[in-house]
Amino acid sequence: MSNLLDHSAPGQHPTRKRLIDVTIRLLDNHRPENVTITMVISESLVSKGAFYHHFNEFEEVIEEALASRFISDIDQAIGEFTQLIESATSKEELLNHLRSKVEWSERDNERVNIRLERIRTLGKVLNNERFFRVMSQQQSKTTNRLV
Repeated sequence: MSNLLDHSAPGQHPTRKRLIDVTIRLLDNHRPENVTITMVISESLVSKGAFYHHFNEFEEVIEEALASRFISDIDQAIGEFTQLIESATSKEELLNHLRSKVEWSERDNERVNIRLERIRTLGKVLNNERFFRVMSQQQSKTTNRLV
């Protein structure tokens, strides 16, 4: 597997990448509807004009950040399960590792919150054609890296 956690587009402008990365960090502490353009440009040290050079509207950067976080979470899970599969020396050991992982995941509040955020993200995809395209592109990249 090549670098699964790098979701930037090849040749992506550094300012655009910085805006997305800052938005991702803001989403760690704020719900999407509470993140504002003022927060993003202040944290990224980018002017409002530069922001709108890279995004037609504010919702686009939120969508890009949500899609990147969604795929990062999926990639992390794939990596964890790949490691479990590769390290198991028997079918029984693999099943025990998987059971432990599932039990831990169900008890870990951070993992529960990540799952809830993924559900919210998928809900947004259903009602937004542009966001659907962004998520589809990210998913295609992940699938291609796995092949």
